[in-house]
Amino acid sequence: MTDRKPQPSYGDEQIELALIAVAYSNGNTRKASGELKSAGLKIPHKTLWRWSREQHVQRYEQVRTKVLPPLRARAAENFRDIAARQASAAAKMTDRLEKEVDQIDAKDLPKGVQAVTTAAAISVDKAEKLDDQPTQIIQRSPSDILRSLKGKGLEIDGEVLEEENVTEQAKIPAG
Repeated sequence: MTDRKPQPSYGDEQIELALIAVAYSNGNTRKASGELKSAGLKIPHKTLWRWSREQHVQRYEQVRTKVLPPLRARAAENFRDIAARQASAAAKMTDRLEKEVDQIDAKDLPKGVQAVTTAAAISVDKAEKLDDQPTQIIQRSPSDILRSLKGKGLEIDGEVLEEENVTEQAKIPAG
């Protein structure tokens, strides 16, 4: 006879709620477990991991497909707002630098302008990524594209009639 504790059983509604919590936590099952616990539903993070990665993978992916787009849109909007505020602060700091450059120690304001401008650029970049905007534009001719496909084992029947450049927008993650 063993002294094992009986495993709790969860209903479909609880599993669905748990998978939503994991999706909202961007796959972080420890965070999701904590959020669920604070809402009155105690599910261990290992159980959440097993459900989302092994037992209910397809269901979890369906939940993610529903949950993530509005979250990403909201996050992108927040980054756009932050970028606008940072750009405004950079403009004010630049104005002040122009007006008070003779009275202010020259080493102080340029660093501030640089820091806020960099932060604004990062926020714009994050908003674009969350909106699934391309991060790089690559120019390729149709012949280059066909050669690349052929090199990957794909044969395309037909010939290229014009050799105009084609703009291909690619999502290339920042390093």
